[in-house]
Amino acid sequence: MEESLRLAGDNRAELEAVLDVYSRKPVDSLKLRAAEFLITHMKIHGGVRSEVLADYRKMMVQSDTVVDYHTFNPWWKQLVVDKGDRLEVALDVRTVSAAYLIRNIERAFQAWEQAPWHDEVDFDRFCRYVLPYRFTNEMLADGWREYLARKYYPLIAGETDVRRAFAIIYHAFGRRSSDVAECHYTLDPIALDKQGQMWCDQYCVLMGDVCRSLGIPVAMDWVESWGNYRQQGHLWPVLVLDDGAYTVRRGDTIARKGPEVEGRTIVGRNMPEEDYPLKMAFIKRPLRVWRFSYERQKDEPGLPESWSHPGLEDVSALYGIMDSLVVSLSMADEYLFIGTYQSRDGWTPVRHARSSEGRYVFRNLADSVVYVLMTGEGDACRSQGNPFLLVNGKQIGMRPDTVRRTTVRLTRTFPLMPHWTDQWTAMKGTYIEASNDPDFRTRTRLGSIDRTPLFPDSIRLEGKNCYRYVRYVCDLEQTRMAGLAFFCHGHEVEGHLIGATPADTLLWNKDYTETYKKHSYDRVYTRGIDFGRPVELTSIHFAPKHDRTFVCPGNTYELFYYDGGWRSLGRQTADGYVLTYTNVPVRSLLLLRNVSARGDERIFTYEQGRQVWW
Repeated sequence: MEESLRLAGDNRAELEAVLDVYSRKPVDSLKLRAAEFLITHMKIHGGVRSEVLADYRKMMVQSDTVVDYHTFNPWWKQLVVDKGDRLEVALDVRTVSAAYLIRNIERAFQAWEQAPWHDEVDFDRFCRYVLPYRFTNEMLADGWREYLARKYYPLIAGETDVRRAFAIIYHAFGRRSSDVAECHYTLDPIALDKQGQMWCDQYCVLMGDVCRSLGIPVAMDWVESWGNYRQQGHLWPVLVLDDGAYTVRRGDTIARKGPEVEGRTIVGRNMPEEDYPLKMAFIKRPLRVWRFSYERQKDEPGLPESWSHPGLEDVSALYGIMDSLVVSLSMADEYLFIGTYQSRDGWTPVRHARSSEGRYVFRNLADSVVYVLMTGEGDACRSQGNPFLLVNGKQIGMRPDTVRRTTVRLTRTFPLMPHWTDQWTAMKGTYIEASNDPDFRTRTRLGSIDRTPLFPDSIRLEGKNCYRYVRYVCDLEQTRMAGLAFFCHGHEVEGHLIGATPADTLLWNKDYTETYKKHSYDRVYTRGIDFGRPVELTSIHFAPKHDRTFVCPGNTYELFYYDGGWRSLGRQTADGYVLTYTNVPVRSLLLLRNVSARGDERIFTYEQGRQVWW
């Protein structure tokens, strides 16, 4: 605690005043311990502030209703344009007042002591998960506990089971989690309560503070990155009781014991036909789970500073991330690292082990993940040897057989996520019609999308079809088209757009990467093409909206295999939607990169004629 008081500078008197208040009466002995807990660990905490954030918060709070992102995003953009986005970090030990801390302590004790589940939350858990006034670096506001408790207590009034109370609050806020907010900084909970959509960390702060205001002990857990996905992690709230941790799934009416990583499984909601060839589920593999901690975590002696995380507690074992690996090496490095491949960033260290007579023991490793050993520190950290797949603590080597070669046919640089095929299912019922009248008074339906489409897809036309005008017709919710092309016996027929806005020209983009635009007020959407004269049509080719990681014509790609480093197997410019590479070493770990427009990419192996992602 003395270190915090020393760092407080001119604010030391404020912190000492809190200790003085609770030192006067023996009845306040627990509150004194709570104050000492807050002040002791306050030295690692702080928040961002700026004139722009203050103005943005004011606009949010003054709103009479919850504000939609269509409103608050323009607020933020204009403020940044007018005033810039210059921020400063304010350390809590130098800025938090005695009045703020005392009010926080009093309200926290009141909520804890009055909660029906008081006996399930001991003092230690209270200090860690009810008492703290912040989760991360969010803004602070006076009176947040009173405001949130007054507003949200009616949701759980009469509920005596804390697990049910937690589930009720979880579902009340679940619909607000979204990635559409332009401002990535976290406001205080009073302002967040007016923000209609928010990032997962912002949502966790709001929901967590609501729970803490009602005496419900809540933590915020975080997957920083995944072992088989992109870097983008995820945060979620966790109920922490004396008998363990609890989380909630969609549809649960009571929190379930044994926490689960939220967002790990991506499952399609709009199920296509039973014989649809693409997978409708994807399981992400978390590499490590952190818990944001108010209490400072102990540093490992000698560990490089870049690996010190004083405000994060490693709770991976609680989530079943428990594989271990022993490596024996003769080298001078005190630390050995183990890394995974991160999209765009390459091999990135995720765990460390300290030498003990030439043995390095890695613990809490994720199962079924491709790893590589690494040495060095920071930007100088480099992979050593070849990667391996870790399954149940056993290594499966991934050294390529450069003597034996095979042929691979590749269609993607990154695994396809089910939320894309969800959107494609919505395209069913749309259709393409043709006419020789510019107003389509007499028209013929050429074809309909009756099944969930693939990428790309086509409609073959029967009989002789000669038309000058063709258009695509869909209702407002079905517009998921990224590209259309018309053919006569294998040759593309071109024309000019009709009934189109400038944005609609993207529909005819040959790399099929943009979405067919629509106006929100259109009940039925039609856009078409005029060929200039009646032409015969034999097929229609189309592509649904996608994530730009399919192989697309005109883009240049480079395929690599790993053998002590990435080795190129050459570049190809795609003339279709499949790349064929011959002379690929058997058992290779591969990586396909879009050189023309680098996007998400993921390592894979080629097994039984398909890409298997790692």
